[in-house]
Amino acid sequence: MPIMIVGYEMDWESIVVNLITNASWALESKLAIDRKIKASIHSDGDNWVFSFHDSGVGLEAGTEKSVFLPTFSTKRSKAGEVIGTGMGLFIVRSFVEEHSGGSIAAISNGILGGASFEMVIPKASKH
Repeated sequence: MPIMIVGYEMDWESIVVNLITNASWALESKLAIDRKIKASIHSDGDNWVFSFHDSGVGLEAGTEKSVFLPTFSTKRSKAGEVIGTGMGLFIVRSFVEEHSGGSIAAISNGILGGASFEMVIPKASKH
């Protein structure tokens, strides 16, 4: 059965690419055998629930809401300098909330030990 959601294909591709890019950065310090990413989608009735988990470094506790703010970045270089634009998760949240009417939440240490994200997206009408 096809999944019916609101939005442009390009926007959803951007969401997936952003989550994978962030997870790849978070997994850099892990041994290859310990690098895991798990994505799943299921229905809870009126919504699609998309979950994304990685086994990376996770998010610092207390930053679960801040990671969605523009220019906020948890990425640091080896010298401790902030890297990245801090726009990726802001764009993801904006699309999920404003364009699809859904919600997104971050979990600092999810089921694989790293960051987890859960998006709840209303099902699109079929007409």
